[in-house]
Amino acid sequence: KWHARYRELMKYKADHGDCNVPQSNKTLFRWVGNQRSARRKDKLSKDRVQKLDNLGFNWRNAPKKRADKGPEETRMTAEV
Repeated sequence: KWHARYRELMKYKADHGDCNVPQSNKTLFRWVGNQRSARRKDKLSKDRVQKLDNLGFNWRNAPKKRADKGPEETRMTAEV
């Protein structure tokens, strides 16, 4: 199940250029939040952290209103 969601996140990034999944994509949005939470609690394996890091995963919560930000501002947030 984890790998299926990871592949879904890879596709999302390929289509949108970042890993900041909007709330409208309920299942993937929830999964992304769960990964952040698991890492904070030190319950995410090093292998999974590395895979998400390699994908450019944003460990901080994504901007709430991404549509209000310009492309440059969104890109900078994703890289932090």
